[in-house]
Amino acid sequence: MTTNSKKLSTSPGGSYLLHITVSQAVRQKIGALGTFNFPAGPYVYVGSARRGFDARINRHRAIANGRKNKLHWHIDFLLSHPDVYIERVDIFPGREECELSEWVRNKYACEIPAPGFGASDCTHNCPAHLYRVVVIRENDCA
Repeated sequence: MTTNSKKLSTSPGGSYLLHITVSQAVRQKIGALGTFNFPAGPYVYVGSARRGFDARINRHRAIANGRKNKLHWHIDFLLSHPDVYIERVDIFPGREECELSEWVRNKYACEIPAPGFGASDCTHNCPAHLYRVVVIRENDCA
């Protein structure tokens, strides 16, 4: 389910993809993870919203639009940069975050600009939950 609307889903939770554009190369501190270079281009971030999508996605949008300054998750630090934009959100009610992360790695030829990004609590050994998209391998849905 792709959405750009305020009301995302009545589902209690699951996982989501943020399709992000970095408009020009960015060097950004990502909390305690460190400082990384993010080349310009498209990115996909895999996140989870266990208690519902609305609050989580709207928080990401508020940070990206400069309306919220408290940075908590790795993605918040990247989205706070003025050259980083959320292009689209896809939600997957009931889908597990690491399963979706694996799907992203299979669908796209990806680079991992910040190892461990978004995967601090990962129990499936994901290299990260943020991927720079190099090539789309197939044109199907998750």
